Amino acid sequence: MNDILKLRQDVENLLNEIKKLLTSHNWDTRNQDHANKWDEMVKKSVKLHKLVKPKHHKYMIENRGYDPDNPEFYNHIHPIEDLIAFIDDPNANDDPEDVTIDHEFKFPVYTRRWGHEDFYKVVRTSSGWNIGHLRIKGDCDKGGRPAL
Repeated sequence: MNDILKLRQDVENLLNEIKKLLTSHNWDTRNQDHANKWDEMVKKSVKLHKLVKPKHHKYMIENRGYDPDNPEFYNHIHPIEDLIAFIDDPNANDDPEDVTIDHEFKFPVYTRRWGHEDFYKVVRTSSGWNIGHLRIKGDCDKGGRPAL
């Protein structure tokens, strides 16, 4: 466990140095010292990943386009931040629950034909929406198809 904490601290220190360079606009990938810091941070993050087997947010994996076991996954600041967060709190990278599933929303839709607003009832489902209106009713995908 001591090796993990030491490695975690090394990664965090490198990450903080790099972030400081980035925010001060002094980061230059052509600077060999900067490139070496980045490479070292990525390599140590990959090593740390193998030791702790972290969980990452679903969106992080999708956005990176790499499996977390692929070393290229850590060639970015955000997955490294998530790696550190996971070590500090194993639940830090849990995907949030979607709290609007099964909630009903009402919204007004103005129709020129009748010259007033009609209220549509929309219920959020895990696969999209359920629309409740006089003429437009039924289940839709997340894009509103086929009813909308």
